[in-house]
Amino acid sequence: EVRIGDEIFRHPRGVLNLTQFTQVGLVAKAMADWAILTENGLLKSDAAFAGHSLGEYAALASQGILPLKSVIRIVYHRGLTMQSLVPRDSEGNSPYRMTVVLGNRKAGLTEEKIAALVSEICDRTKLPLEIVNFNIRDRQYSVTGHIDAIDALEKALRNISGGHKTFVRIPGIDVPFHSGILLPGVPAFREVLEQNLESV
Repeated sequence: EVRIGDEIFRHPRGVLNLTQFTQVGLVAKAMADWAILTENGLLKSDAAFAGHSLGEYAALASQGILPLKSVIRIVYHRGLTMQSLVPRDSEGNSPYRMTVVLGNRKAGLTEEKIAALVSEICDRTKLPLEIVNFNIRDRQYSVTGHIDAIDALEKALRNISGGHKTFVRIPGIDVPFHSGILLPGVPAFREVLEQNLESV
């Protein structure tokens, strides 16, 4: 656990696993990697940079579009906003997880079948569960939701797999990233963005 002002943050596997600290750490690492590559002449000066989700912020900072100080502030508050929407028990455990469903035509796991299965389990369990990233069509889908719904999904996938590997549980993810569960945090994060973009 760590105390910041009057607030105590805790996580069963260490506070670096809390989203606000994880995201700052990942952006700092990305920027350090970028600096090392630049210093060693390994990047083309006209190379395009882009990122997905959190990586967008590192890409903007690497090109000087946003100052690194602003990006760190934005990313910290982005993570803090997400973290505030996740209920935790007294030990810091969250009820959410993420798994990657592996599409497999031999097992009949097309995009349509995966979407139908996720929807059916969500309806049956009355718990949040949704596909949040369509990583590779018919091959890889990130699914997040309540741990009991994730368990039910993985059990169903085992039952229909025909011996094929059909999912990979993502270790350490206990925030439902990119899901509708986090939508209530949009107004607060918009304010943080506006405050930090005003000076740019």
